[in-house]
Amino acid sequence: MQNEENRTNMGKTEPAKKSQRAKASASACEWFDLARLTAYADVSRRTVLSWIGDAPDDLPACKVKGKILIRRADFDSFVEKHKMK
Repeated sequence: MQNEENRTNMGKTEPAKKSQRAKASASACEWFDLARLTAYADVSRRTVLSWIGDAPDDLPACKVKGKILIRRADFDSFVEKHKMK
């Protein structure tokens, strides 16, 4: 009986479990692309792009072969600087 349940449930995951795995996977990475950062921060791509810039208070990012990358430590530091008081 248990083997039948395993066979029928193979490859099927609940959406909540997928997002939990995505966040766990994202938090283990040192560098995020925009898709991973939006999942990690739970914000839109547009919001992340609005944070990126050259000003001292902006989120630092790198562009490699057209792909935008953000270091997790830089993002965490950026969030800490913008705490609400």
